Amino acid sequence: MRVFMDTEFTQLYHQVHETKMISIGLYTEDCRRYFYAELTDNYTQDECSDFVREVVLPLLDASPLQETIDYKRVHARMTRAQCAEHLSAWIAAIQEPVEIISDAPNYDWPLLTNLFQDRLWPPMLLRECRTCYPSDESERLYLQNQETLLASFYRRHHALDDAKVMALCNMSNMINRGELSHNLHLLFEGLAGVK
Repeated sequence: MRVFMDTEFTQLYHQVHETKMISIGLYTEDCRRYFYAELTDNYTQDECSDFVREVVLPLLDASPLQETIDYKRVHARMTRAQCAEHLSAWIAAIQEPVEIISDAPNYDWPLLTNLFQDRLWPPMLLRECRTCYPSDESERLYLQNQETLLASFYRRHHALDDAKVMALCNMSNMINRGELSHNLHLLFEGLAGVK
């Protein structure tokens, strides 16, 4: 199962502060599952760039972590340790190998691997990350769709929204290339059940 991932983090690179994860969003290619976590104990506002304080932090919207977790749709504030635990359980609930796709693998992948550094690597999570950007003539269409979705329906720099946009743009490219099979109904069922 391909899973589209985005993270928001304190800053790109800084001489004094290391880059730390603020939030993580993952969205499955069938649009049936998502995981969104805002980390409550992983950073301070002083470690954030001006851009992050002005643009990213105001978009944080998760509720506190509930006692009972639906591992199809996770959307909560949690500690870093809770995030690693619940993300691992979410990946396991997919019940097939998970390939991570990102629009910025050089930033997102190290933050994900760092999240699991003190824990066992989730057995179903492949140990590589691919870029979401197509390398063929469909790249222009992908980028146009991305801009349209972000301008009209989704919030840029919100980890879950960015992950959803990647999944939807990928789906659009598959349709245009004739690669999307008879399973289109699964997409619409998935979208109907996801907020």
